[in-house]
Amino acid sequence: VVSNQSGVGRGLISRQQADAVHDQFIGVLAEEQISLAGVYYCFHLPNDGCDCRKPAPGMLTRAAGELGLDLSASVLIGDKTSDMGAGLACGCRCILIGGSPGDGWSRWLTAADMESMAEMILSADS
Repeated sequence: VVSNQSGVGRGLISRQQADAVHDQFIGVLAEEQISLAGVYYCFHLPNDGCDCRKPAPGMLTRAAGELGLDLSASVLIGDKTSDMGAGLACGCRCILIGGSPGDGWSRWLTAADMESMAEMILSADS
């Protein structure tokens, strides 16, 4: 998971509150026997100029290095065009959830919802 979370940088929530949300997120997944290899957050503001806030690819390249991922063989799933930008910068295949083909570049696929995204991935040829 890679996620922009500028609410901390904006002072809308504290780091402790963000950590509590993260813990609850991990707990809900664990109840379904889902574990994550890694979770990466960017708490910077949009104009901070960091290399981790999507669409910059920093969180993805950090995850790839730490987890031994081949980003060119990976699928990035997101709900914002900034997600697509980060994935495309790293050579990922990209799927925009809840978007339409007119939402941006023609270099990503779109899916109406998570179920149709999962069907798309599971039915794809290698």
